[in-house]
This record gives sequence, structure tokens and C-alpha cells, in this order.
Amino acid sequence: MDEAHQGLLRLLRLVQSIQLPFAPKAIFACCPLAKIGCEPQEVNVTLPQERTRAIIQTQEFLLSLSTNPAVEERIRKEAIRLLRHYPSAREVLLAGKIEEHRTDSLTEPFLSSRID
Repeated sequence: MDEAHQGLLRLLRLVQSIQLPFAPKAIFACCPLAKIGCEPQEVNVTLPQERTRAIIQTQEFLLSLSTNPAVEERIRKEAIRLLRHYPSAREVLLAGKIEEHRTDSLTEPFLSSRID
């Protein structure tokens, strides 16, 4: 398993261990790492706007982890490492806009240009 997959697996396990007011276990329903230990908990249909919002909120979550002195240093460092190549909100919204204006209809848009 390459470093990116190991980092993602560590992050997914971290999210599992944190008590959050929402249900992060839904993330694992389509986790490509399910075969190595991340068991699906729920199956949800996700709309492009919801997916876009989740990606942007994940960046915000990683930013808050990376700067929170109450969080262990190893977790802060991992959040910083993951953020290094993480898309900005502007890039995610732009990708959604490009997908919405595609002329082929082979698949539905994966992202959206809006998060409302």
C-alpha cells in the first residue's frame, strides 16, 4: 500500500475514533479501503452538492486539526501533510462548474458549482 493510501486509512480511522455530531461512518460505504478493514456502516445516496460541501468541509476540518494545539503533534503533522495537495474550495467549485457544463451525458456530475 502506498503512502497516500496509508495516510487516507489513518485519517479514516481517526475520524472513526472522534465523537462528532454527524455520522462520518457513511464515508466508509464507498471506501476503496474497505477490503483492508474499513467496514461499510451505511449506504447513502450523495448528491453532487453534498459531496462538494463535504470535500470543502474536510479541508476546513484538516485545517482546524493542523492548527489546534490540543491535538497531538503527530495528528497535526498528518493533517498538514494531507493538506499539502488538497484542493482549495475554489478549485473544487470550479471543477463542479466544469462538470455541470460537460456536453457528454455518460455520467452525472460528481461535483457541483454550489454548496447551498
